[in-house]
Amino acid sequence: MTLANYQSRHGTYHLIFRLVVQRARPALVKSHDPLWLEAVQTESWQEFACLLPEVPYIGEHNVWEHNLILSALYLGLLRAARNHGASDEDSVQLLFDLHEAVAASLPAWVRRAAGRFWNSPSRLKQLRAAAARSQLRQYPADWVFTYIEGDGLSVPFGVDISECAILKYYRTQNEESYVPALCKLDFFLGKVLGFRFERAGTLADGFGTCDCRYYLNKETTDWNPRASANRSPKIDSDQAGLP
Repeated sequence: MTLANYQSRHGTYHLIFRLVVQRARPALVKSHDPLWLEAVQTESWQEFACLLPEVPYIGEHNVWEHNLILSALYLGLLRAARNHGASDEDSVQLLFDLHEAVAASLPAWVRRAAGRFWNSPSRLKQLRAAAARSQLRQYPADWVFTYIEGDGLSVPFGVDISECAILKYYRTQNEESYVPALCKLDFFLGKVLGFRFERAGTLADGFGTCDCRYYLNKETTDWNPRASANRSPKIDSDQAGLP
């Protein structure tokens, strides 16, 4: 991503980040120390602001561009939690708890509408075209994948990913160990948006492909948001760097 592109989107991403945190905070403070959360929230954005200019360019209007940018935000959150005393496992738990909290704050009709868009004919058409373009390997940091046809009912549709942009990016940041946790969020999306997500293996776990499959007439039951039984460490205002 070019610096100019980063600067033009900075305000938008910051607004989205603040809205997400605002929706999630009431639920998060029930299981995480409020001062700790405040410190992590502040540092998360600082980390993300530094990471964003380094997110690799993968082409204009890439169907998964926002996934890659979001992975930089996730990395900022994971690093911030780790910097404030959380283990890797508990940093991941915070990421999962954040998703759970935001999803719980959304009305059911919003989640259903998002699910319909996620699997709409127009989006699947874009995904087919993106799969074909990815085979050209124009951008080394991009995904490479094939689209698998199906009706989503008796035969699932999906993608076989042979190269993952997020895995490549996290490797450049020496944070590859976090990628399997991000992969689990695909099951979260299926659970929240109302479709069945299945996958036998991922590149991050050493498989040859990420074989993602979708059923429209089934539910995802594989999502388990409890990555850890532990919770965030408690800190005082001096440790948090707060007034």
